[in-house]
Amino acid sequence: MAETIIQIEGMGCGHCAKEVSDALSGINGVRKIRISLEKAFAKIVFDESVAGVDQMIGALDAIGFKAVLSDS
Repeated sequence: MAETIIQIEGMGCGHCAKEVSDALSGINGVRKIRISLEKAFAKIVFDESVAGVDQMIGALDAIGFKAVLSDS
């Protein structure tokens, strides 16, 4: 298992957080998601042999959020 943090621009409400969670949950290999509205990020635990960070960022971009891999 691997863990990553993705910064998400434009996520400002509970509905947005649910959209983000639903998009990430739909990716095969994603095991756990923790979203922080306050800090605008998603912390994701995933099976790196099945899912990749680029796939997650693409899924978020596809629903209208600018997503980038966090430096921290």
